[in-house]
Amino acid sequence: MLTDVWSVLFFVIGVIIEAIFVTYLIRTYADRQRTPWYALITVWTCWFLSFSIVFLAPLDIAEHGNEPACVPPPYSDKDLECDMFDTAMVYVWRGLYWTVFAMCWVFIPVMQSYSLEAHFTFGQKLWHSIKDNLLIYAAMGVVGLIAIAIMFFVIGFSFENLMGIGMAAASTYGLLIVLFTLGYGLFEWPKKQWRLANQKKTLNYYYFHIITNLQAYEDSKRELEATFKLIRRYDESIERNDYLRNYVDIILAECPPEYNNQFDADGTVKLEYEKVVALRYRLMKATMEYRRSRVIYLQWLRKTFNQEDVLNSADNVDRVVKWTVPKTRMYFGGRQVAIAEWVWFVHVKKRVQMLISILCFLASVAVCWSEIWCWQYDDSGVDTSSIPDLSVFSLMLKPDHLQPYERWFLASVSLMYNAYLCYWSLFQLRILNFYRLIPHQESDANSLLSNAYYGSLLVAPTVHNFLLMIHNKNATFKAVMRPMRFDPLFGKWAPFFFPCLLVLLALSNLFNLWSKLCSCGFMKKWVRRFDYDDSSEDNEDTVKGKSIVTRERELLRKNLPFSVDQNMSLLREEGAADIEAHKGPKRRTMLQRMQSFFKKQKNKRDKAQDDKIELLEGSRFEGRSPSNHTPANAPHAPSRSDRPPNRPDRPKSSYVPGKSTNYKSSALEKFQSKHGDLEKGKYSNVTL
Repeated sequence: MLTDVWSVLFFVIGVIIEAIFVTYLIRTYADRQRTPWYALITVWTCWFLSFSIVFLAPLDIAEHGNEPACVPPPYSDKDLECDMFDTAMVYVWRGLYWTVFAMCWVFIPVMQSYSLEAHFTFGQKLWHSIKDNLLIYAAMGVVGLIAIAIMFFVIGFSFENLMGIGMAAASTYGLLIVLFTLGYGLFEWPKKQWRLANQKKTLNYYYFHIITNLQAYEDSKRELEATFKLIRRYDESIERNDYLRNYVDIILAECPPEYNNQFDADGTVKLEYEKVVALRYRLMKATMEYRRSRVIYLQWLRKTFNQEDVLNSADNVDRVVKWTVPKTRMYFGGRQVAIAEWVWFVHVKKRVQMLISILCFLASVAVCWSEIWCWQYDDSGVDTSSIPDLSVFSLMLKPDHLQPYERWFLASVSLMYNAYLCYWSLFQLRILNFYRLIPHQESDANSLLSNAYYGSLLVAPTVHNFLLMIHNKNATFKAVMRPMRFDPLFGKWAPFFFPCLLVLLALSNLFNLWSKLCSCGFMKKWVRRFDYDDSSEDNEDTVKGKSIVTRERELLRKNLPFSVDQNMSLLREEGAADIEAHKGPKRRTMLQRMQSFFKKQKNKRDKAQDDKIELLEGSRFEGRSPSNHTPANAPHAPSRSDRPPNRPDRPKSSYVPGKSTNYKSSALEKFQSKHGDLEKGKYSNVTL
């Protein structure tokens, strides 16, 4: 048993690490300028609660390895005096479950609808978001009434059974999500690492996706331009005294900078409030798709550049990677860092990826095998005393000779692998254009809230499935969540069917059954990602994608913006010659910014020194005081700010401290520059 001090220490360390990790995810996926504050707080909270199972469940398992947990009343029928750890874990699990339950079924759905609403006032957006969810709430109420009726006639009516029905229904929905996410990630993650180890096939895969993403960008651009034309038509059609004028002005203020280009008015105008709301929603959607598709294309383009650079530098005798955008290493040991980078990308990385792929494949096989025997130690009433324990994770965590910290470490690694596969699949998931997480702060509020919603649903089912997999009945989670039973809904064989379905999904993904199914028949034109054949390098899209990457590299070499930042299309053949000659913004490294700063400071100091020298020369050789040669009634000379902007700068003095200077020739040069229309040399005998 872990001591209270070690338990608190592990808990605090886990909370700190998780808070840092969640904050990093927020900074990676969410833009704090465009994402509403309520969405940021909700997503951060849900992610923190979802990932907390990684350090909470191992603590619970290590504390109650082979001894049953002590559950204090009112969560137990027995009047027991439990220690601080058991009491704290009871309230932590209950608080975590019901907080996530409320977030998933009350707050997040309303926030999702609110973020998608295009109405112009807070009250209208809130009312329509609640009204949109009333249908879902009504369906849930009908299902709940049916469940209560079944409970009344089958198992009897009681508050505990009512709570169990609700928890079973919510956990079943979450268990289905675990089924798909874990079934997808078990073998997709090892397969992905194995594919990435083959650098040439990975490059061809990048070429293929360049075409797909560039086409998506141009489609979104055309939709945005059509939306701009319709907005222009509304702007020209609605008079200043119309009540819709204020709403149209709000839409114009929300238009991105691309609207400043010249667009002709087009489209049909209906002077109705609902049509203006629909126009604003179309602008929101078109702007989001345009910005998202542009960032995705640039991400794939940079990955393709890096992959080409690594392959082209494999035979480099200098043993450095010649990046498309050179990296400046003007510090001690920079040469050694560049050589280590070359060794990593050319020789070590692919071998590490192959090793990770093999280890993860073996771990996934162990998970599938252990899932098959989940029903063996479930509270379903099935007699399993004559069946030996065949679960790999149960045999790993069951021995009595394990110390609590050893059991904690093994449970942490095992649960972390299962949870990582679930959440990795969830972050990779894409539901049309409704849900998609994009790094570099390009994920919209609806996608972030959807991810937080589905991630929160994974909390209880993931821990419950892991405890079944390791055949643990003694954890506090098992005692507290005892009402979470599937018997009233699916019978006592439910713990057997769910793991079998998970294994079937994992095996179908391992042998690419979904790819083969989607590549035949009418589904082929809807699922483009399965059209890629890595066995052939002469794929039409791959060759075309390679040509587009070559043209983009040429633009970068000439210090010009990429095609998505210019009015050109590389999908057409004439786009190759449509390169504009203007300079684009170039991102500088930290060292380059520091060098530029110090150079500006040096130029300021040199200019101040030159001005001081010029002032000394003028006071010495052109008169001690300017007033000696200025008439009393002369107008005041204009200041430096009042002078014409096209006035040529005065020539800098040639005076250098410590060196002799021909002051006569210097004064003569000033005189000749002042009387430039006179013949040079005519006043060579002038005495100064």
